[in-house]
Amino acid sequence: MKTLYFILFICSIGFTSMGQGIHFSQWYEAPLLLNPANAGSYFGDYRANLNYRNQWATVGNSYKTIFASYDMPIRRNERNQKVTGIGVSFYNDKAGKTNYGRTEGTISLSQSVTLTKKLDLSFGLGFEYGQISANYDNLKWDNQYDGTKYNASLPTGENNLNESSTYFDMNAGFLARFFGREKNETNIGISILNATQTYKATLANNSVNDQRRMRIIGHAFSEIPLRNNNNYIVPTAFYSLQGG
Repeated sequence: MKTLYFILFICSIGFTSMGQGIHFSQWYEAPLLLNPANAGSYFGDYRANLNYRNQWATVGNSYKTIFASYDMPIRRNERNQKVTGIGVSFYNDKAGKTNYGRTEGTISLSQSVTLTKKLDLSFGLGFEYGQISANYDNLKWDNQYDGTKYNASLPTGENNLNESSTYFDMNAGFLARFFGREKNETNIGISILNATQTYKATLANNSVNDQRRMRIIGHAFSEIPLRNNNNYIVPTAFYSLQGG
């Protein structure tokens, strides 16, 4: 049984952008959120992940995020390395008095090409269907103050609020896997999320400033075995850029 000790190097850059993608501090525990090429890219029969985040819980109306995924190799070569992999994932993200949130389901497919006994390359695609929504009933607007107090019966004066939108999006990724003598791995990957940069992934009115921007992720880890035991040191690196 492996014992892993993780060392993290993280760089995340976000420019002005509405509808940025979700992320977790333990990014390596959400492989399908990271890169569709990760689908089935491991030694094993199946893999399931469940992530939950409750951010800023003490201030009320906190961000609540849940992400779940399942993936497996469906074809292997003679060295038990994945040739074709498939995965499904789901996430739900809600926040604020409006329960502004996003729900997405994704199917990820990956295909590997073996170059040598110690190296294969994987390419992946993710096909994503999502819905974004908000409920404005709990909000109070300036026009509903009658001069002395708040009056919920007064009109809000807000006539162009979109309450929901559905959309289709795509992701793509590349992964290089280097294998050691003890099936330890070094992985280097890059992915492009929100590839279509769709407008319908926000509640905006098709404004170019409010579309969901493309997100580029770079990631890597290496399992370095320690001598004479089953312990490993695992340095990792993560880079994210969105809206640049």
